[in-house]
Amino acid sequence: MRGKGTCKIGYYCTSTIEVSKYVDLFEVKFYPYHFGHTVEDSDVKYMNLSNKDEKHLANQILLGIPYDKIIENIEENSNSDERISKVDVNDLRNISNRYMLKKHVNHSDDNVSVRIFVEQLKESKELVYYKDLGKIDENFPNIKEDSFILCFMFNKQKSNLRKHQDDNLSETKICTDATHGICQYEGFKLNALMYITDLDTGMPFAFIVSNSLTEEVFRACVRSIKNSFGLIYAHTFMTDDDPIYEKVWKEEMDFPMLETHFVNCDWHSGKTFVKNSRKIKNKDLEIYALNTLKSLMDITDVEIFENGCQIYKLTLRGFQQYEGVNDFLKYFETYLEPKKKRWAKCYRPEVSLHSNGFMEAFHQTFKSKFLRGKKNKRLDIALGSLRDIMIHLQRKRRLAIDNGQTNPSGRKDAIQLHKFGIQLEVHQKEQSAWIVTESSKKVFEVITLKPYSEVCMLHRNKCPECRICICHYSCECPKNQTHKTCRHVHSVANYRFEKDGKRPKENKNLDENEIQMLTFEKEIDSNNDKEDQIRTIYDKWEEIRLSFDSIESNELKEISKMLSKITYVAKLYRTNVKGAPSLIVDKQTLKEPPNKNSVRQPRFVKKKRKKGPFKSLTKPDKKLCILPKMPVAEMPTTTI
Repeated sequence: MRGKGTCKIGYYCTSTIEVSKYVDLFEVKFYPYHFGHTVEDSDVKYMNLSNKDEKHLANQILLGIPYDKIIENIEENSNSDERISKVDVNDLRNISNRYMLKKHVNHSDDNVSVRIFVEQLKESKELVYYKDLGKIDENFPNIKEDSFILCFMFNKQKSNLRKHQDDNLSETKICTDATHGICQYEGFKLNALMYITDLDTGMPFAFIVSNSLTEEVFRACVRSIKNSFGLIYAHTFMTDDDPIYEKVWKEEMDFPMLETHFVNCDWHSGKTFVKNSRKIKNKDLEIYALNTLKSLMDITDVEIFENGCQIYKLTLRGFQQYEGVNDFLKYFETYLEPKKKRWAKCYRPEVSLHSNGFMEAFHQTFKSKFLRGKKNKRLDIALGSLRDIMIHLQRKRRLAIDNGQTNPSGRKDAIQLHKFGIQLEVHQKEQSAWIVTESSKKVFEVITLKPYSEVCMLHRNKCPECRICICHYSCECPKNQTHKTCRHVHSVANYRFEKDGKRPKENKNLDENEIQMLTFEKEIDSNNDKEDQIRTIYDKWEEIRLSFDSIESNELKEISKMLSKITYVAKLYRTNVKGAPSLIVDKQTLKEPPNKNSVRQPRFVKKKRKKGPFKSLTKPDKKLCILPKMPVAEMPTTTI
């Protein structure tokens, strides 16, 4: 506990010691009588710590000993009449600040400390783009003079991203989002660029810290990433509703012959739906407009979606006499319809990423664990904590690989779907087609895509029970359209096993194609001469070209993906080539204590839901999608 009172007595104490020196002699005069205060053990706490005690405590703080443990050791090993026996947490914090022992603090002044961090990034070649306050960038003159921009990629991030692109070029998923509250300065946000790993986890590969994230700012950072690292291909690029991300990425990271699918996060789309549906003042009509719009978003057939949109617009036009309906219709026709390929699932069947949960989970971990769940004041601590969280994520991934994990969440889902699948009814329709009937009498058709004799080397997350993956079967259900194995496929695989005893071939041993690939790699390694290596590659390419006539169309698609990866790698190798202005502190944080809790990241699915027929951002109820009850005279007469 902090000691009450003050060390000021309002008088001059007469107790002093005077020392005089005469050549080889010292004269000491001691005045023992005190004036204006009492001399008791309780007054010792108002004395200053000696330099020896301060250095001793600073060494213990530097070793990482917790404050509670330091105070406990002092209580056990000191007398009550000593000043060190009165040390509390505030004394230890003052010592930590005086000796600059706080982690990631390079200087007592945050402005100077941040610029020291920037110099460290320059020395380690991790700085991508930097614009200080009060300066103008000639390459990007549209960026405001009072903008602060810092973009960096740690060296480990670069190597991880390069390896991921080499191994999973055609399936790279990138998502980005910004979060606030990383420091006390006005308008500062952290924007992370993240890719989804083969273990189904998010791994950031670049960080952008800025006080104003505009189109020109994002363009400067993305172009600098391209110049320092190279082109980055994204099969799926997920953002919120802000159009600057798609526009800049298309112009700066345009990859030849490979298409990028730009999609909106379902959670952010639903949030926008709720905000705009509130323009309708009639409650029943508002519920209908919102839930029908969510139902349209989940439709997987293009024709059904287009017909549904026409009926939806005609229905709303019949209620234009109600306040807010025209505004909502204008929002639907001017914003949602032109960008339907970004939020409607029927236009993105090849996309398996539908929510930005990886990014939100990263922000929550960063704030709660590495910023200790408190409202951080200093920017240098936030920047240094980004390095800590990257070490944490890389170590977590390495341990998962060492433990033999592939995709824990995908494996768990596959086991659960297999249990549901074996309970369904299966009938064989043709030699390579089956009919699966659910308990609700719904019927789905499952078709064989690949025979069991072929080994799947592309997908790691196979069902441990029936050893199937997405490339073996195709189903007409919505879940299979999102590149995930559904329960109907598991039911067919179990039916075939019970009837024929067949399972897909495991890839534990090397097959003939893999042996040929290893032999080809050995031939390349053994030839040190560049001309011999080129000749060997030409010979192997001639063998592949001659075998095109006997290859099926599905196999040609896989070969095309491999060739695009080779093209990317070849192009990558060819293209790789004090007095500072102070940061403006946010006025709202000036009066906040340093231990105030930070605002938690919003959840996609809330644990506690509000009572009532309307539930925000949830899957719509079929009952709520029915037209609101209106008088017969007001009902519109529409035909399609």
